[in-house]
Amino acid sequence: MRLEPNGSGEFWVGEPASPVLAVTTMPPLGGSSADLLDGLGRVFHDLRRLAHVVSPSIVLPLAISLAHGTVAAARQRTGRRRDLLLLQGARATEFAGWMAQECGDDRGALWWTERAVQVAAAAGDRQLADYALVRQALVTMYRGDAEPTVGLAEQVVGRSAAHPRIRWLAALRSAQGYALGMREQDAMAALDRAAALADAARAEGDDDTYGPSPMPERADITRAWCLYDLGLLDEAAALLDHAVPRIPESAGRSRARYGTRQALVHAARGDLDRACAVLGPLLDTVSAVDSVTIRPTCATSPGRSAGAASTRPCSGCNRRWPTPCPNADTTRGDGVSRILLTGKRATPVAFR
Repeated sequence: MRLEPNGSGEFWVGEPASPVLAVTTMPPLGGSSADLLDGLGRVFHDLRRLAHVVSPSIVLPLAISLAHGTVAAARQRTGRRRDLLLLQGARATEFAGWMAQECGDDRGALWWTERAVQVAAAAGDRQLADYALVRQALVTMYRGDAEPTVGLAEQVVGRSAAHPRIRWLAALRSAQGYALGMREQDAMAALDRAAALADAARAEGDDDTYGPSPMPERADITRAWCLYDLGLLDEAAALLDHAVPRIPESAGRSRARYGTRQALVHAARGDLDRACAVLGPLLDTVSAVDSVTIRPTCATSPGRSAGAASTRPCSGCNRRWPTPCPNADTTRGDGVSRILLTGKRATPVAFR
């Protein structure tokens, strides 16, 4: 698919470099109704819900198309309507970055995040620039790089002008970075800062325009994640046992992410029976959401955990546990984000 800034484009059959046939040609964007923003907002909301239960490879092209169409529509507007469409387009663009990361394309994730910052800035918004640093820290965290994770997140924590919710998310990410680096005191201090910022966010109005969907258990789960990385397994298990069952069934991706970690903690403690009891109901969801960022946890099932004291097989789990996948290839140029905005190699460009 080739998408142009004016809304026109083509859908090809064959490889993008040598298409066999342009099956569909899309004309430039025409007029639009007054309720366009509400309609695009509903599509975005439904797409985020869909992402909780299906593979990101399904959601990513839909997110890219939505982001492109929304920004193209903004070019036809002026004033407040233009800005509102740009902000909606920025949200969809940032979401495309998250789906790219879930597909294993870190380079694409960072490209879409940078693009989202540019779109938001064209509407006079600064919040997304702050949140983009938290997103970059997430990429480095999943790579296991403690120092850049802390460095990126702390930039936002220390910026008093940033929205308290974004600073709260940054403080949680900073704590995870410190825990990766085995800096227990710093990790606990970051978690304490996050608690204070959570209170400030609630007092100011918990604006979730950017960032993950609201989840009351996020702080406890992040603390447990830190405790696990620090080797404090009993404390981590207790927190996860309390928090994970409270995640809604509809949030399949989150349940898969944190439920597999809950199982891994119990396996590391040597409690295979508990680990398998947690894991068994999640296996279909883990397979359905097909997340590269969950796969590192999946690389060692409870029955294979090096920390498990028992060597007997975990009945049912090992038979159905997803095949371990190699680390994502982050050197690919366009990766799964191979839907070009200009027909050329993807390079972030300022909003025009």
